[in-house]
Amino acid sequence: MKSFFALSLICLASAELKNCGSEFFDNDDFMCCNGVVSPRPDCSERVNHECCGTVGFDNGANQCCFGRIQLRQGERENNKCCAHQRRFNYWVMELQNAPKALHGASNVGMV
Repeated sequence: MKSFFALSLICLASAELKNCGSEFFDNDDFMCCNGVVSPRPDCSERVNHECCGTVGFDNGANQCCFGRIQLRQGERENNKCCAHQRRFNYWVMELQNAPKALHGASNVGMV
């Protein structure tokens, strides 16, 4: 029992503790994201650990767009977050949900 306690103290002493707001955390397994302690992503290189809001994520496999983590598709340089794309997607969704009669109504009476 004494050896277990001693090993526990050694592990705690060797861990690099950092401050996140008012909380201390082990920087090996956790990261500070906007004042919140978040687990580091599993199975990824540490250089790819980034924050998306208050959540840690693997920036090599995923991207953070407008506060949401999304899987990267294809080449990394082709994965961009665009505000105009979000507005365009909303506009397309609104058109798809609009009654079909309204689509033809704008052409009525036009020559």
